[in-house]
Amino acid sequence: MRTDCHRPSVIDPADYEYVGIENDKIDDVIGGAWVLQEHRDRIREHRARTGGTYSRHEHGGNCHVCGAHCV
Repeated sequence: MRTDCHRPSVIDPADYEYVGIENDKIDDVIGGAWVLQEHRDRIREHRARTGGTYSRHEHGGNCHVCGAHCV
């Protein structure tokens, strides 16, 4: 059972803001790389403006859908 603050039962969409895609499969290397760089720039600018950071979790992560912990 998930108990983290991002579990689906407590998520309020109004508390979140879509910023961009950090990692995506690129089929069209030229065009895809350009679009992905655009998203990365947007994320970098958002982090600078808001003071946002990436998670510094010490475990192997957990599934954003089911909450399973990976080691």
